[in-house]
Amino acid sequence: MIEEKLIEARGLTKYFPIKKGIFSRSIDRLRAVHNLSFTVYKSETFALVGESGCGKSTTRKLLLRLLEADQGEVIFKGKNIFQLDSTSMRELRKNLQVVFQDPYASLDPKWRIGDIIKEPLLIHRIGNPAERQARVWELMSMVGLHPEYYNRYPHEFSGGQRQRIGIARALALNPEIIIADEPVSALDVSIQAQVLNMFKNLQKKLGLTYVFISHDLSVVKHISDRIAVMYLGEIVELAPTCILFQEPKHPYTRALIASIPVPDPSKKKNLKLVEGEVPSPINPPSGCSFHPRCKEATENCKTEPPFLLDLGNGHQVRCHLYKNKVKGVETSVI
Repeated sequence: MIEEKLIEARGLTKYFPIKKGIFSRSIDRLRAVHNLSFTVYKSETFALVGESGCGKSTTRKLLLRLLEADQGEVIFKGKNIFQLDSTSMRELRKNLQVVFQDPYASLDPKWRIGDIIKEPLLIHRIGNPAERQARVWELMSMVGLHPEYYNRYPHEFSGGQRQRIGIARALALNPEIIIADEPVSALDVSIQAQVLNMFKNLQKKLGLTYVFISHDLSVVKHISDRIAVMYLGEIVELAPTCILFQEPKHPYTRALIASIPVPDPSKKKNLKLVEGEVPSPINPPSGCSFHPRCKEATENCKTEPPFLLDLGNGHQVRCHLYKNKVKGVETSVI
């Protein structure tokens, strides 16, 4: 069975200028995302994982065209979204929706939640007033909120309930893709599990596709089909979830997995922390960006940037340790 490509990132690159002085002259630039390529298939959950500042949220904004890319393309159903006019982009946004990290900041405190969920329907002029209200009740029920909460304000809800409101709003236009940017990081652990289970149930029911952004590998392990590990604006490893956790190849990925706490106080675990600090994205290291913190780095790592190599079975890694174990050069987008 051939999997249907839904959205592709091809060579995405984004730099932010650093300005100084009363004339705001550009004195340098910050590398947020560099030559990023991946494909998201229909009805899968694709996770982007990495430390704070690695470029995950910038990638989200590029996929939604909230930022313009310096280089590269985002292909949605065969069309490069950066070439669409405003009318076509408005129509496309029905299919690309987002769930934000902070359920407190992402809802207008002056609006009733019924109006918050209804807003996308009003913007896109979908339905009459009675149909919109019925749709809001349907969405609220779908995410586990009682329809009688329609006229309440966000401050009357817990964090988990507010995130459910945000998810209902994202579902209002029947999107094909939802980009969830750290959607459970602000919630208690017990509530995280409930929200993650809801994401999975909605995916089965509605055939949704997720791009799930997180810094927590233990979270994405339970929801994702494939995981891309990012470091300093680049993907350093990409693999199906089961393969990534069974056979992590990149030293950074191995360190991230080894540092996941064991939820059992009777078991001790020697955490293998990555030494050193994340290099500045203003002046990234030459060669492999991870080499200053890598115990396995060679002289070659300091001077030559590694390609993203294909190890088979959908497993890719950007590391010189595997250069002689695979054929050829940099992989195509998978």
